[in-house]
Amino acid sequence: MNKTIYKLFNSYNYEKQENWLNFMASDGWILEYVCIFRYVFRKCEPNEYNVRMEFLPDVSTYETSLDYIYFMKANDIQCIESKPVSHYVYFIGKKDNDNFNIYSDNKSKINHLNRMIIYHGVSIFIITLCNFSIFYNNYKRQELNYFLLILLIIALISTIPSYFQLIKMRNKLKNEDTLYE
Repeated sequence: MNKTIYKLFNSYNYEKQENWLNFMASDGWILEYVCIFRYVFRKCEPNEYNVRMEFLPDVSTYETSLDYIYFMKANDIQCIESKPVSHYVYFIGKKDNDNFNIYSDNKSKINHLNRMIIYHGVSIFIITLCNFSIFYNNYKRQELNYFLLILLIIALISTIPSYFQLIKMRNKLKNEDTLYE
């Protein structure tokens, strides 16, 4: 028996998404497939699994990411890649598995946030470059494609707050680290 739920999460709010996925697992629905904002679950025993999320560079080609995924699989942890464009990987493990803790300290959390910040920074740069390119080319021809320009501006506006939220989260963790040193 499968269940499909459509839900949209902000990219910086991965903890909220992870909590929701764990709530679903505690309710007897474990994640089976993810595609942008479409989540497919299958029936399982309630409170049997935990779900963890990790933001990894290009999963299919980046050797370090693949090694990490193989390591997790060797510890009996299932891996689900988000399709088609997200860099999130969802790890599903039994609740009784003691090795199933992705972020063991602030440094690993900071590294995770740094990967997300770099990805968002590159995205903002590319979207901005596309905006200027489209505007400049169409301005010269005097046939501005407003629809495409508006879509790119919306993409830019929705990406920038995520970028600054990630920086804020990372700086908070760095400050906590300096307090304990």
